[in-house]
Amino acid sequence: MNIYLILSILSILVQVIGWVILYFLTIRTNKLSKKKEITIKYLSDAWSSLEKGSNRRDKKYNIDIEVAIGQIQLFGTERQIELAQKLAFELSSNGECSTLELLNLLRDDLRKELMLKESLRGIKFLRFT
Repeated sequence: MNIYLILSILSILVQVIGWVILYFLTIRTNKLSKKKEITIKYLSDAWSSLEKGSNRRDKKYNIDIEVAIGQIQLFGTERQIELAQKLAFELSSNGECSTLELLNLLRDDLRKELMLKESLRGIKFLRFT
């Protein structure tokens, strides 16, 4: 066989293998990107719901807190889930609890995922009576 023919076939084979590898790497990257996007969205929504229901005297925001706890248990990190379950237990046992530790953890983790500068300030709640 001609050496040029062998080199041409080898070159085509390397290109095809490269395309296949690139295809699978792109699929993997897209999956990870979508997973990250969904996780950020749901944890951001959970943060909003939890913050909305925090430091309230009335019970009309309890559903928001329930939804937030569920979303955190589904999409959160191990530490976030642990704090969400602790919050749920305290709320069901005592009728009240502090959401501050969980809110701070969620905020810090979300800011990290979104590549935002770390917040050095604590959370302040604004509530109108």
